[in-house]
Amino acid sequence: MRVAMGLLRTKHGVYYVRRKVPKRLERAVAQVLRNGKVRQTFLKQSLRTKALPEAKRKAPVVLLEFGSVIARAEVLAADKP
Repeated sequence: MRVAMGLLRTKHGVYYVRRKVPKRLERAVAQVLRNGKVRQTFLKQSLRTKALPEAKRKAPVVLLEFGSVIARAEVLAADKP
């Protein structure tokens, strides 16, 4: 169920944020996250709440963190020929 600004809800009612990683940055984002994956297609994080007002308050902070990860991936991808 989609609510707003990348907010989604699990079947148990817990809100989370998800953002699509641009195709050209999937490998670089995986390297930035150091999660052992070759490619990372989505960034996803639970907001650990079932309350929509609280989820709306927490989501922008998480989305800024996602933006930071993607910006670091841009730099990493630019360094490679």
